[in-house]
Amino acid sequence: MSLATLLLPLILGGSPQVSIKVPPAFVSGLPYEVEIEVVAPASGATIAEWMLSPAALTVDGAPFPVARSNKELALPGGFKVVGKVDLSKVEGFRPNRDFSLALAKELSIAAPTQVSYVEAAPAGLDFMAMPVAELKNWNVLFITTSGPMRFELWPDVAPEHARNWLDLAYTSFYDGVKFHRCIKGFMIQGGDPNTKDKDPSTWGQGNGPRMLKSEFSKTVKHVRGVLSMARQGHPNYARDPDNDPKKDTASCQFFVCHAEASSLDGGYTAFGKLLEGYDVLDKIANAPGTQNPGVGGGVRPNPPQVIERALVVKAAPKQEGSK
Repeated sequence: MSLATLLLPLILGGSPQVSIKVPPAFVSGLPYEVEIEVVAPASGATIAEWMLSPAALTVDGAPFPVARSNKELALPGGFKVVGKVDLSKVEGFRPNRDFSLALAKELSIAAPTQVSYVEAAPAGLDFMAMPVAELKNWNVLFITTSGPMRFELWPDVAPEHARNWLDLAYTSFYDGVKFHRCIKGFMIQGGDPNTKDKDPSTWGQGNGPRMLKSEFSKTVKHVRGVLSMARQGHPNYARDPDNDPKKDTASCQFFVCHAEASSLDGGYTAFGKLLEGYDVLDKIANAPGTQNPGVGGGVRPNPPQVIERALVVKAAPKQEGSK
């Protein structure tokens, strides 16, 4: 969420602190909740009710298409009031492209927040049967406790891993799953359905509805932001992954590289990359927590870092490079 803070003149009293929180992505067919917060000064204040409604906002610089209420609301000194408005339910607001949101011009000169329009995949798709050439038309969007992350998939590199991941996101398999193993400067790992349970003793051991044949690449590098599939591995085959008897044990658990990890090249199936949300990647990689027991180590974030919802969305325009 982006946060814009400003001071507003009120009808009566001093100037309270007002802030808005704007989600960076509007997903078609889903709620889109904007938060408006007003904190009164020590002397108290009286505000207009419309300041806590969609009427307080502008869209692309134009007033929001709703009427303003002239009723007043008295706030005691230091009192905080929060208005949460689901703009997806406001009649007349049906965006079909990127847009900007800000507080009304007479209330603020603060810069607007840019919002990406995202079109969710329609019902009835079958990614397990979809032609490989069509898989590139879809991205996966994670809504996490630390913010949104958007990934492109590479069906030209690893077609079966790409379709598997799209299917798992589309069928809500990842909803509620945690990032259970995070190593700053290396990677963040998630996707295990066992992490939906409170007992962490089996975290990292879960699988999905299918096992995958390895699709190792000799040319794709594990650099920052690369999405790759976790798997079991035999220590005697660390330098010979093609002959590892455990090379085909990938299923649903994945990791996102926090930094370059060349030791994984050619031995793990990279199948996509983070497009948006590198700040979220950093937050999760640096999250506090407890040490994971056993081989591999890493931190188990606490408070948990959760994939609240995974969505398949239409692919974003091709972006250059990576971070």
